[in-house]
Amino acid sequence: MGIRLQATVAEVMDNRRRRRHRSSILNNIEYLILSCSQGAARTGTDISLWRNAGDNCKKTFVSKSTWNLIRQRYPKTDWYKSVWFKYSTPKYAFLTWLAIQNRLSTGDRMKQWNAGQPQTCILCQSGDEESCKHLFFECR
Repeated sequence: MGIRLQATVAEVMDNRRRRRHRSSILNNIEYLILSCSQGAARTGTDISLWRNAGDNCKKTFVSKSTWNLIRQRYPKTDWYKSVWFKYSTPKYAFLTWLAIQNRLSTGDRMKQWNAGQPQTCILCQSGDEESCKHLFFECR
């Protein structure tokens, strides 16, 4: 867009030459800058504000508030306390969480990425397809 990373809002409003872009979102930003600069009364210096819950803005940054704004909330599952508890080992808790979500890199999942990947279980060599179900419940 031709705006310096260190530019202040006042500099953008005062010294902005409108450009045409191929992307519609950039053209929308250009339009917003133009409409704000035409009706803006510039008094005082620029300050940084951080969006908080809702449309409230504060001068101080709070990581918890920012995290809650950018993440998607899902309902708590009935098994979460079995995996994420106070004295759990993070590595094991994460692997358990991946297994419950069926997101481990097992043979049945890796064949979707690479057809030449061997899919048989490397632990028991029985010829069965390596999957979460096989590894945890059927493998010798």
